[in-house]
Amino acid sequence: MKTVFEKLPATAFLLGEQPVDKATVYRRASFCVVTKVGDTYIAYNTLTKELAELDLREADALEAESVIFSPEYEQLIRGYFLVPQNHDDKKLCDGVTVFARSAYRGSAYRRFTVFTTTDCNARCFYCYERGIKHMDMCDDTARRVADFIVRASEGEAVSITWYGGEPLMNTSAMDIISSALSAAGVEYTSMMATNASLFDDALIKKAVDLWHTDRVQITLDGTREVYDRIKAYSDRESGFEMVLSNIQKLLDCGIKVNIRLNVGGHNIADMHALTNLLADRFGGRRGLNVYAALLFDECEWASRGSTDCDRYELAKEIIKIEDIAAERGILHPKKLYRTVSHCFCKADAEDALVITAEGKIVKCDFFTDSRFVGDVESGIDEEKLQDSRLLYSRRIECGGCMAYPICLRLAACPTGGCDDARKFMTEERLVRSVRYLYASAREKR
Repeated sequence: MKTVFEKLPATAFLLGEQPVDKATVYRRASFCVVTKVGDTYIAYNTLTKELAELDLREADALEAESVIFSPEYEQLIRGYFLVPQNHDDKKLCDGVTVFARSAYRGSAYRRFTVFTTTDCNARCFYCYERGIKHMDMCDDTARRVADFIVRASEGEAVSITWYGGEPLMNTSAMDIISSALSAAGVEYTSMMATNASLFDDALIKKAVDLWHTDRVQITLDGTREVYDRIKAYSDRESGFEMVLSNIQKLLDCGIKVNIRLNVGGHNIADMHALTNLLADRFGGRRGLNVYAALLFDECEWASRGSTDCDRYELAKEIIKIEDIAAERGILHPKKLYRTVSHCFCKADAEDALVITAEGKIVKCDFFTDSRFVGDVESGIDEEKLQDSRLLYSRRIECGGCMAYPICLRLAACPTGGCDDARKFMTEERLVRSVRYLYASAREKR
């Protein structure tokens, strides 16, 4: 075994080397990824973040159901690539997470999701916000939000996510908050989840100069006909070409664009054409990334039409689409960070808060009418915050897999736990990231 990246110092300190017992029967740890790049076998440990090249016998050992000790496997054992047959992999991972949480805990909040509005000019049939009351954040509330962020950030630089509804339907709140933060000397950047149909040259300039926007996420549902049918805009017949034009302008201004392809049985047949269209138009553009997402309630939506729902088959098609996007240079594998995973979503992150259009404070943007932990006027209710932390710190019940140490599935997440479709996509994406990590390291040698 030849190490490419060592264990993280924190996990090396916490876990040490796994003891070697010559009488023990071993197996591959569930959090160990084994794959191949060219003619080279590699292994990646998602818990310790160690990456290593393997010889053929080591690779065979990690693929076997059980392994009897041999001196040539000693490094694999000491590095937690091989573990005893009865080893509790999840317990070990959860222990490292608990340690990491305590180490990263601080008093300042640095990440804020701000609902400027719950209104939207699109009418996507799958939107999880269907039926909620439409309202804009008023100017007085926006000023109180800015004051709260100044207090809560304790002088630290902050990141704001403008959210909705469609956040661009209420740019006044964004203007007020951004101006107030600048006046208070708070460093900030922002990103936005938007359909991008409302951008124009003036708003894009404001996004750069005032909102300090460095990234946007834009959802596409298909090529023009499919997209316009699903978005069903209330203020225009078609938005497809406008959105593509705005993507070009955002990239030209140095704003990174993540394009999320929302996929279900209703549009999967159109997604290959959309991927190639995006590659033809934006291939090679710096700052662009495309990825696909399986609608979390897809079976419910499919039951309303004639399409049969098979989430696993859809998941396989999504990976094929992403593979095409990667080959054509518009998808970049998710980065594997050299840090101990201590939070998996903003809901369980110590430094993140969600602020509703009314100025209420929650931890999860799926719950904007309940589970309040405070408001921008009176601040945080520490007892409610602690209850929320306990709620969102619980992981889903599962058998564990190679992605468990970095999986974002929480027990309280309204999008549900894990199933075969989600597990398949998560593991396929992880393998893609490991290959990319190794290829990048080899290029630097």
